Amino acid sequence: MRGGWPWRAARNPIECSLYIDVRTIHDQNSMDVKQELEEIIEGLRSTDEDLEAEVELYVMNPGVALDPSSPVAGAVSAAHEMLTGVPPAHVYKHTGHDATHLERGGITTIVYGPGGRTQQGGVWGWSKDIGEHLHVDEFAASARVYAAAAAEICGWVASEV
Repeated sequence: MRGGWPWRAARNPIECSLYIDVRTIHDQNSMDVKQELEEIIEGLRSTDEDLEAEVELYVMNPGVALDPSSPVAGAVSAAHEMLTGVPPAHVYKHTGHDATHLERGGITTIVYGPGGRTQQGGVWGWSKDIGEHLHVDEFAASARVYAAAAAEICGWVASEV
């Protein structure tokens, strides 16, 4: 929330801005969220007829559900399990990545990789508090999975990669 001017902190502000971060799920429309916020403002106007307010959207990253049964996801899952001995963990979260927009455009997408060590419980004792990083072994393992998955998708024998 931001209101007034810093040099007039003891005065009632002439205007106020409220910034809200709304995370949407894959089947939720940003314009519907905007309409809901506008309806809330209209409700507030019933108690304060002088209220002047508007809703403006300035960043929209729509939610997306990536298909875990797609051929690409299947190839990456199989390559991961072949190379590590365990199936990959499926994590569902809202992030700002290109998969959101590619999937909306009809391009099958997955998000796979070591994910850095910003997650709780980082490996090798690294703290999540010092920023995103990963160990070179994790990077190399992901590269091997990508290569094996690409070989599978192209009809090659993944073990030859």
